[in-house]
Formats: sequence, structure tokens, C-alpha cells
Amino acid sequence: FTLDERTAQQKVTQELFDFTQKLAYLVFQIDSWDATIDQFNAKNSAPLKSVQTLNKELDELRDKLVVTKGDNYVGAGEPKLREKLGDIYSSVGSYFGAPSVTQLDNIQMLTLQFEEANKQFDKIKSGSLKAFEKELSKNTTVQPPKICSFEEFLKMEK
Repeated sequence: FTLDERTAQQKVTQELFDFTQKLAYLVFQIDSWDATIDQFNAKNSAPLKSVQTLNKELDELRDKLVVTKGDNYVGAGEPKLREKLGDIYSSVGSYFGAPSVTQLDNIQMLTLQFEEANKQFDKIKSGSLKAFEKELSKNTTVQPPKICSFEEFLKMEK
């Protein structure tokens, strides 16, 4: 393999690693809000329709990103963005030559799916999540989650 081919492989492998971290951060945010919804519902006898709607929106978004059905073992559910990303990361990272055109096309497709998921999360944040935050401000028993920055997330112990 030429130096250029190895350099291309290393560059794309690093980009896929970074992509995986961004995906993990998005799922972390969704999970944090989902846990707050669970706390809110546990402390309120009558669930609010707006909170149920938010919970459904977050669950649907998470379902696009990671396997949530079955027992969460590899191959247990239909592959989602995380699993597809892991497959291509493994494929590119284990071959020392340049990524193929097909691999690059697949990465582009996954990137577009991720960008779409981020847009969907932004829409949720400006809509039903904003309404939920207002509801939480009236309710002193449940606090909104403390969502750290992406940089702080990367430093967290998992």
C-alpha cells in the first residue's frame, strides 16, 4: 500500500471515530431527557399528553439511531445507524489501503442520516422539549437534566 492509501485510510478511520463520538453524544442527550421524563411521570399521578408526546418523539428518534428492540446483543435487532457505523468503521479500520468508493458512499449516506437526526432533535428541542422545560420550571420536584458540552462528554468516565 502506498503512503497516500494508508494516509487516506487513517484519515477516514479518524473521521468515523469522531462520528461515533458525536452519535454517542446525541444518544446521551436523548437518554438524559428520557430519564427526566421517567422521573416526572413517576412523581405525577396523571401523565400529561405533552410529556407523552415528547417521550414518543425521543423514543422514535433513538430507534433510528441505535438498536432498542430485543436483548441489545449484536444481531438481535435490525441494524440502526450505530450498528451500520460500527460495521463500516471496522471494515475501513481493518484494511490498510484506501477506503473504496462504495465505502465512502456509504459513509456519506450515514452522515446524511445523522444530519437528519440532528435536525429532528433540534425540532424536538424547539418544540415539545421546550414545553416540557416550562412544565419542569413549575414543578420543583424534578429538575431538567444537566446536559454537559460535547467536550465534557468526551472526558466523562463511562
